[in-house]
Amino acid sequence: MKKILENAIVNIDENYFDNKFLFQVPTNLRFKGEVDMSELLEKHKNVDLDYKKDYKLWSQVYSNKDEIKVFTEIFDNAIANNKRVHISNISLLEEIDMVKKLYSDLGYFDKELNRFEIDFVNAPVTIGVNIRNIIYSFKDYKFMREKVLFVPPPREPRHQKAIKSAINSWIISTIWLNSWAQEREFLLEIIREEKTSLIRLARAIYFNFWHRWFSLESSELELTV
Repeated sequence: MKKILENAIVNIDENYFDNKFLFQVPTNLRFKGEVDMSELLEKHKNVDLDYKKDYKLWSQVYSNKDEIKVFTEIFDNAIANNKRVHISNISLLEEIDMVKKLYSDLGYFDKELNRFEIDFVNAPVTIGVNIRNIIYSFKDYKFMREKVLFVPPPREPRHQKAIKSAINSWIISTIWLNSWAQEREFLLEIIREEKTSLIRLARAIYFNFWHRWFSLESSELELTV
């Protein structure tokens, strides 16, 4: 079995050639600077839309426009007042673009590594995504219906694509897992298809929370590929 650390992959037993990987995962996360988009969007819920006639309307129950407005207010406030916030549960390309420009202006892009290296101590804004917004997009409403009625909603494919790209360029700092049992297969798919590196995945699901000064407890997740 191999344990995935922040900057290394180490064998922890004598089975050097097996396909078992051990990740650390956080529990009981707390950070006074966290702002949860899923909670803030509840205030903007459009209760007049009958989404059960067409489940794609769920994306308008919590609209892109409202999410961008809420995000921009938090983002601008953090910059103007020298605050440190972590905005969790983002789902839109426009949010990622705002953070990308900020990080570029702050000099966080490393040309040699071709990725952003975030100063977690001083960065005014960091962002995180729920794994559901990586897994599901607009096309999944047709067949999954009630199973994908979460907040923020599954968005159009361009937003899902932007999220995946931002994870690999390290603009998105954290990925939150809701249920290890339900999302295990998706994590295995990420590893099998090499959609991101093991170390990058380990950082996003655990180590970057710690670097952003989250108070947390640690558990372990074993995956056999």
